Amino acid sequence: MKNIFFYIYPEHEFAPEYVLMSEAQIDNSLDYWRPEDIIVVTNFPWEYHGVKATVVGDELNAKVQSHGTSASNKPITIQYLIKHGLVDEINWFHDWDIFQLASLDLPALDGDIGFVDYGYKPRINLGSIFFKPSALDVFGWIESAIDKYKVNEEEATNVLIKKNFNNISSRFRRLNTTYNIEMRDLDRAIARADKPLRIAHFPPYEPKYLHKAKKITPPKLTKLLGERFFEKQKGMKNLLVYISPDKTYLPEYAKMIEVQIDNSLLFWNKEDIILFTNFPWEYHGIKALVGPDNLINESYATNERGIINSKINAIIYLLENKIIEQLTWFHDFDSFQLAPLDLPPIVGDIGVTCYGIYPESKLIPLGRKFDVRVNFGSVFLKPKSLDIFKLLLEKMERDNLYEEDAMTIMYDEDYENIRPRIQVMNKTYNIGKRCVRSNIQIADKPIRVAHFPPYMSNVLYKFRRILPERLAGLLDEKFKE
Repeated sequence: MKNIFFYIYPEHEFAPEYVLMSEAQIDNSLDYWRPEDIIVVTNFPWEYHGVKATVVGDELNAKVQSHGTSASNKPITIQYLIKHGLVDEINWFHDWDIFQLASLDLPALDGDIGFVDYGYKPRINLGSIFFKPSALDVFGWIESAIDKYKVNEEEATNVLIKKNFNNISSRFRRLNTTYNIEMRDLDRAIARADKPLRIAHFPPYEPKYLHKAKKITPPKLTKLLGERFFEKQKGMKNLLVYISPDKTYLPEYAKMIEVQIDNSLLFWNKEDIILFTNFPWEYHGIKALVGPDNLINESYATNERGIINSKINAIIYLLENKIIEQLTWFHDFDSFQLAPLDLPPIVGDIGVTCYGIYPESKLIPLGRKFDVRVNFGSVFLKPKSLDIFKLLLEKMERDNLYEEDAMTIMYDEDYENIRPRIQVMNKTYNIGKRCVRSNIQIADKPIRVAHFPPYMSNVLYKFRRILPERLAGLLDEKFKE
C-alpha cells in the first residue's frame, strides 16, 4: 500500500500551517510506513527526513485551476498517479490534516474505492480515500461532474452517488468511521468506530481542535503536534513597548495590541509576555507593567524620532532595573509571530534582522550603501546588551537618527568594537512589507515573523498567503473594512 499526500498550488510552496503540518505528517507516518511507501506530490521541490516529493509540472496545477476551484485536485492528481504507474494495488490518499493513530488493518476492499462518510451524516467525506488503480474511470467521472454541476470534488462525488451514476454504488465500499474520525460529536464518533481508532481528522493549528483531539491521539502524536504548533516558548520573554504622553493607545494600536496578545498566547505563557507602558492596561490576563513618565523623550510630540527614543529609553530602564534578566524578543506592535520561533543559538548580545531585498529608494538615505541594513522591528536582546543600547541612544540623539539607522552605522563602523556582539539573524524573523515574495524566498521556512501594518488593507493583502488562518481571522475581525 502507498500513503499519498499532495499539495499543488500556484504559489509553489506550502502555506505556513502546511509547512508545519507536512513535517508533522512525515514524522508520524514514519512510525507506520517505510519512506519509499510515502508519496508526496507537489509542484515544487521538497524533502524531509528521507521523504522526497514527486514533483509534477504546472500543467497539472493549470488543469486544477481550469475547473474554477482548487477543490478539484484530488480526482485530477489521483488520475495522474494511476496513469503514470506511481501507485500500488491499494492506496491511501488523505488530506494533510488527517493523522494516522494506529496500524490501518484495512478490511478487504471488494470494490475499487473505499469511502468514509462523516459519521454523523451519510455524506461521503473525501478527506480519507482508499483506492485501486481500477478506479481510474471513477475519478474521471468525478472530475467531469465538477464542471457539469459547478461544485467541488466532494459535492460532485456525493451527487454521483445519489444519482448512482454508471452504477457507481457497486464500485465502492463504505468503510467504518474509524478510517476518518471527525471532531464533531466526537463521543458518538468514537462509540460508532471500530477499535482501535485508526485515523483522526482535525486541523492541528486550531487550538480548540487540537485540544479536542487529545482524547484520541496517541501520546507521541499529541506531543509532536503540540510542539510543532503550540509549544510555549521557554527561557525567553516577549516584549512590547508603548510609551505615550497621552497615556492611551492610538486607535489602530489599540486594535493591534489585542491581536498581539491573542496571537502571542498561542506561543507564550502569560508570565513571559511583557507589555511595558506608562499607563495602566489589561487584556486577557496580560497586565501592563507601568513605567515612569520620565522615559518619554522631550521631543516626542514634535519629532517622530522622539517616539523611537522613548522605546530605547524603556529598554534601558528594563535592563538597568533587572526586569529583563534573560533572552528577550523585542518587537513592534505590527510584527506578528506566525510560528514557533525556533531560534538558533545567539552567541552575541543582540540578534538583529535586516531589510534583506529592499529598494534603496524606500530607505532613509545615509550617504552610502551598507551590507547590513538593520530593521529594528524584531530584535533579540540579552541582559549584557545594556551598554549597547546606551551607546545606541547616544548616537541617535547626537546625530538625529532612527534606532535602526544608528545601529546600521555602528555595526558597519564596528563602533566601540560592537560588531562581534551583534548577530545578524535570518530574514525569517522579520519579513517586512517591501519585496515580500523575494524575501520569503530567501528566508528559512516556516516564516516566523511578519512585519506589516494590518490597518493598511493593500499591505494586509500582500501578507495574507503566509498568515496562519487564526491570525488572519483576528486581523480581519479588527481591521477589515
